[in-house]
Amino acid sequence: MTALETSSLLKAATPDLYRRNAFRLTGLPMTASTREVARQADKLKMLAELGGQAAQHLAVVPGMEPPTADEVREATQRLKDVEARALDEFFWFWPEDWEKPDSDEAFAAVKKNDLDAAFAIWLQRETEQRSFVASHNLALIFHMRALEWAHLDFVEPLPKERVAKVAGYWKQAFDRWEWLADDDRLWEAFKSRIRQVNDPALTTGFARRLRSELPQAFDKINAELALTYAEQGRYDATQWHVDFLKSSHAGNDDVSATLDVVLASVFSRLSRLIETAVKKANEKKTEGMAHASALLDSAGPVLNIVDAFHADNNAERTHHFDEVSEAALSCALGAYRVFNDTRDAKNERGGYAVQMHQKIAQILKRCKFPAISVDLRKRIEGLENDVKNNLVFDQTVKPLVELTMAIKDSHGTTVQKLNRMVNEIFPHVDALMSPGKLSREMCDDLCDCVASVVRNLGIEANNTDGMPGVALQAMNTATRYARDPKLKAQLTQDRLESGANKAAKHKASGTGCCVLLFFMCRFMVLSVLILGMAWNLVVRDFLTIQPTSNLTAITAPESSSKTTTNHL
Repeated sequence: MTALETSSLLKAATPDLYRRNAFRLTGLPMTASTREVARQADKLKMLAELGGQAAQHLAVVPGMEPPTADEVREATQRLKDVEARALDEFFWFWPEDWEKPDSDEAFAAVKKNDLDAAFAIWLQRETEQRSFVASHNLALIFHMRALEWAHLDFVEPLPKERVAKVAGYWKQAFDRWEWLADDDRLWEAFKSRIRQVNDPALTTGFARRLRSELPQAFDKINAELALTYAEQGRYDATQWHVDFLKSSHAGNDDVSATLDVVLASVFSRLSRLIETAVKKANEKKTEGMAHASALLDSAGPVLNIVDAFHADNNAERTHHFDEVSEAALSCALGAYRVFNDTRDAKNERGGYAVQMHQKIAQILKRCKFPAISVDLRKRIEGLENDVKNNLVFDQTVKPLVELTMAIKDSHGTTVQKLNRMVNEIFPHVDALMSPGKLSREMCDDLCDCVASVVRNLGIEANNTDGMPGVALQAMNTATRYARDPKLKAQLTQDRLESGANKAAKHKASGTGCCVLLFFMCRFMVLSVLILGMAWNLVVRDFLTIQPTSNLTAITAPESSSKTTTNHL
C-alpha cells in the first residue's frame, strides 16, 4: 500500500478536513485537558438525552449547519486518540504562547466564536510582527472558507462574483501554507507542543512526517474537489482545481501519484463497465453492437473525468481511453462478423445489410473519440474503410451486378440486351469509375463483370445473330471497361475476329449484288430462285465465324460479387 493509503494525514485530507475537526465540533479549545474532554463528553451525552443542542460550533461561512450529536460524539472519541488529536490540533487555531493560551486575546475570541475579531488581531500581528502563528491561523481561516463555499457550490452553483471571491480565498490560504511548510519556526513549535503532551505514543517523528506529507495532502483535497465537480459535469471548475494543485507547492509534491489515488474509484468504475459489456457481448454476439454503444455511452462521462485530470501525453490516460475503445470494438466487431458469416437471402431483404454496415460505421466513428494510441487509431481507420467499401458494395455495386446478370439472362434479342446495358448500366458504372467513388479492387471487379457480359453478348451477336458489326461494337465497348489482363487479351482477339467477319460480310454483300443483276438481265423469270441460290452458296460461308477458344462465352469474375472485409 502507498503512503497515500496508510498515512493518517493523507486519510484525513479530504474536503471535510475542517468540518470533521474535533475542536470545531466539540467547541473545546485545543488546550483542553483529558479531564475537560471527558467532562464535555458527559455533558454532550446528557444534552442528547434531553434533546438539547449538542455543542456550539464555529460557523466560518453563513449557512453552515451545526454538527449532529453523533458527529460530536465521534469527535470526543477522536480526542482520546493522541495522534488523531495532534493532527486536529495542527489544523486548528493556535495561541501565540502555548504556556499561556488564556492571555491571548485572539485565542479567547475564538473560544467565544468571534472569528471576525480573531481575524483582525491575527492580520495585524502578521503584518506588524511577522508572526508565524498568526499566518498559520489566517491560512486556516481562508482555507476553511474556501472549502465551505465549495460545499455550498456543490448544492447550488455560486454566482460568478462569489466564485471569484472564493478563488481569492484559495490564493490567500496557499500563499501562506506554502511558505509555512518551509518555516522551521512553525515545525519547532509543533514539536514543542508534542513534547508538552508527553505521551509515548506521540513522538516528534509525527511532526516530521506531517511536514513532508503536507503538500500532497493539500493536493489530495483539491483533487477530490475536482472529482466531485467532474461528476457533476462541471469541467471548468474541475480544470480550475487541477490547475491550482499543479501550480502549488513548487514541485514538492507528487501530483501524478495523488491524482491516480483519487481517480482509483474512477478507474475501477471503468473496469466494471468494460467487463460487463464484454461479458454480455460474448454471451450473445448478435447483440454486440448494442453493448458496444451502451459502453461508449456510459464510459463517456467517466472518461471526461479522467481527461480533466490528465494531460494528453499521460500514459495512464492513454491506457484507460484505449481500453474502452478496444472493448467497444471487440463487442461490435463480434456482431459484425456473425452477420457477414451468416448472410443469406433472408437477412438481405429490406436493406438489412445496409443497416448493419451503417451501424458498425457509427460505432467505429464513436470509438475514435477514446482511442489515443497511433496504432489503435490506424486500425479503426482501416476498419472504417472496409465498412465503407462494404456499404458501397451493398448499396450500389451489388444491385448493378445483379441487374447486369439479369439483363444477360433476360428474354429478348441481343441488340435489345445491349441497348439495356447502354441505358441502364453504363451511366452508373461510368459515374462510379470517378476517383474516390470505389476502392480500386471493387472498381476493377465491377468493370470486369460488365466487360465480360458485354463480350458474351457480342459473341452471341456474331455467332447466333450473324451481326459481326454489332459484335465489333460490343467488343470495343467491353475493352473500354475490361481491367483483367486475360480478359483484355481475349477481347483483343475477339475484335480482330469480329473485324474480319464484318469485312467479309461487306465483301460478300457486294459480290451477291453483281451476280443478282447479271441473272436478272438474262433470266428475269428465275431471278428469285437464282438470288436464293447465290445467297446460300456464296454469302452464307462468309457470315459465320468459326468457333474459336477466344470467342467462348464467359461468366462474370467470381470476385465481382463478394464484399471486401480485409480487416474484419
